[in-house]
Amino acid sequence: MNYLTIDCSNGLYVYLNVGGREFCKFDTTKKQSAELLTDIDKLLSDAKISIRDIDVIGVNVGPGSFTGIRVAISSAKGLAIGTKAKVVTFTSFQTIENLPNNNYTILVDGFGDNIYYKVKKFGKEFLGCSNIDNIKELTDGTEIYTNSLSVAEKYKNINVTLAKYNVKVVMEEKINKQDYILTNQICPLYLRASQAEIERLKNGK
Repeated sequence: MNYLTIDCSNGLYVYLNVGGREFCKFDTTKKQSAELLTDIDKLLSDAKISIRDIDVIGVNVGPGSFTGIRVAISSAKGLAIGTKAKVVTFTSFQTIENLPNNNYTILVDGFGDNIYYKVKKFGKEFLGCSNIDNIKELTDGTEIYTNSLSVAEKYKNINVTLAKYNVKVVMEEKINKQDYILTNQICPLYLRASQAEIERLKNGK
């Protein structure tokens, strides 16, 4: 089984698994649109395979950078259509390892004063985007996790645990369950309006 994973929710992360051999590229400073396909080609070359040898393509649908999510999804769609590879999707909240079964909060960088959150509490799940002060009551009594160093440092006063980022676990769980979707079923998870949409609303457009 050969699979390729694309995550541009916060920087650029490409992971390639070729029959158990692992190749990856991670850079939080790169422009996704300019570098993504170049990095995929480099990993394929390092693995000595072609894009047509990929069985499954996985893509992070968010939340995170609006531009990054759009670039990742459009690239995954194009590659899957061109190669007939199967597709799986996952969210930024699913890339954290070893979560408890209940009463936890996951924080994802929302940029600026925004924070994306997923709270699982009393068997219920809450997703959204807000200022950290506005969700204190919601997160009360939960263990708080992130896999972003910048988020952990920014909110260290609320005792955030920096967890391991691992798309391999997510991908292999979905592949084992054959949790595949069609390319036209790939939907971004934004959780808030983009800055452009906010500006249009301000200007009454």
